[in-house]
Amino acid sequence: MVGEDEVLELETRKRIYDVIRRNPGVHMRELERLTGYSVALVKYHLGHLEKTGYVTGMDEGGYRRFFPADKDLHLTVAQKRKLGVLRREIPLRIVLFLIRHPYSKHKDISENLHLAPSTVSFHMGRLTREGIVRDTVEPDKKGLVVDDPADLVRILVVYRPLFDKMADSFTDLWMEIYR
Repeated sequence: MVGEDEVLELETRKRIYDVIRRNPGVHMRELERLTGYSVALVKYHLGHLEKTGYVTGMDEGGYRRFFPADKDLHLTVAQKRKLGVLRREIPLRIVLFLIRHPYSKHKDISENLHLAPSTVSFHMGRLTREGIVRDTVEPDKKGLVVDDPADLVRILVVYRPLFDKMADSFTDLWMEIYR
């Protein structure tokens, strides 16, 4: 493998890599916006970063998300997919709400988050398909729950910089969990 100094000696490549480290799960257009570089330039350097093992890519819904290939992160493919979903504000708000209010109904989410029922339905479909949220029909409890809240909290803790817009909600949630 080529040494880190050689791979990251170009300022452009280093900047792209740094953006991916700070924004795991970022896609091509977002990389273009965050770096200010053209798509062609980003593609070229991403190819080199992938080839040398610094970055891994994952295809998702017609585009590709990029992650740092750090061994310390220990992200499974499923966790990467969850991270990709949680990079969007509305799914993240829904998940944070459900972690705080398990067994909520669709209507509760819509009313409390001030979202149209159709918007909640659209995002719930994706959250359900990715195994993040599920409908439970326990004898004494019915409603929607986060399937593995501990795993999602881990992802949110590790990648908190992604969620600056939601920092207050996340901080409140964290304090509730560990009181």
